[in-house]
Amino acid sequence: MRVLMVNRAAAPHTGGANRVVVETAALLQSAGHEVAVAFWDATQAEVACKTIRIPGNGDMPDNELLKVANDIK
Repeated sequence: MRVLMVNRAAAPHTGGANRVVVETAALLQSAGHEVAVAFWDATQAEVACKTIRIPGNGDMPDNELLKVANDIK
């Protein structure tokens, strides 16, 4: 399964939701799924999967987010 997780950050030390994203991405990847995390925070990503930095502050229209998702290879 291909999974795109979208969150403010991709580092576990910046909050509870961020930790859930990082840990879930690792678990899904270890189970054989293709995982990517899209984020807009300026912190360094701390995930082993593919990352996509979303420009701006994350206030992206749904159609633009779908373009990001479709471009993941």
